[in-house]
Amino acid sequence: MGNLSIRRRQALRLLLVCLVRGSGLGPGPSLIHAQGGPPLQTDDPGTPGHRHWEVNVAATLEHTADGTLYEAPLGDANYGVGERIQLKLEVPLLVERRAGTRTGVGNPVIGVKWRFLDDSSSQLTISTYPQFEFSSPIAPLEDIDESRSALLLPVELARVWGRFGINTEAGYRIVHRGSDEVIYGLALGYDATRRLALLSECNGSSARLRSGELVCQLGARQEVAEHLSLLGAVGRGVVGDRDDCPRFQMYLGLQSRW
Repeated sequence: MGNLSIRRRQALRLLLVCLVRGSGLGPGPSLIHAQGGPPLQTDDPGTPGHRHWEVNVAATLEHTADGTLYEAPLGDANYGVGERIQLKLEVPLLVERRAGTRTGVGNPVIGVKWRFLDDSSSQLTISTYPQFEFSSPIAPLEDIDESRSALLLPVELARVWGRFGINTEAGYRIVHRGSDEVIYGLALGYDATRRLALLSECNGSSARLRSGELVCQLGARQEVAEHLSLLGAVGRGVVGDRDDCPRFQMYLGLQSRW
């Protein structure tokens, strides 16, 4: 009877901790288990938590048959409004190497994520994440469609089973005076340890006036301090035009949360 009473008290204590954290009253950001998001291209329904920040500073590389494109640095700032809304601002500095080297500020992106379903019983979360991309007058890109303003209208879905998680995203990208496209992605995550998450994804796009593209990569998130994580991913294109499809791409960055 004594052991049973102890187990009941332990179970009650665990339940109270879960309720406090789930309600957002506990200390620190109320983070949703994430598979997508940096260093992956596929986004997930996670948000930083009310009045909390998530800032990612990274360097990326994309090498094709025509040349190499760097985002160095790529700044991505996210702010939580309530437990289900996230505001985003992203600005890259581009360095493009083809016949020569050109440098300029890439297209700034603003977005608002709303996680409208958060079912704790099934561990299923769903969000929408509209994002507007402003055309930069000093972007160095030769690809005109990539430098035009655009509106992205995606939906993200995530489901967790213990240490495993799956995340999908699909949406439509409306390009101003350009070729609209459908975007899609599938990301998988595994919590190898309390501080290390192993990641994989395939992310692609398809448009009427240009060939489709599919890129697959492997990545990881390693927590190196209480509010700081190291992010990394490498991959390559598996479907797409031979000249434009990435032969190698890389993401390396730091994520700060407070």
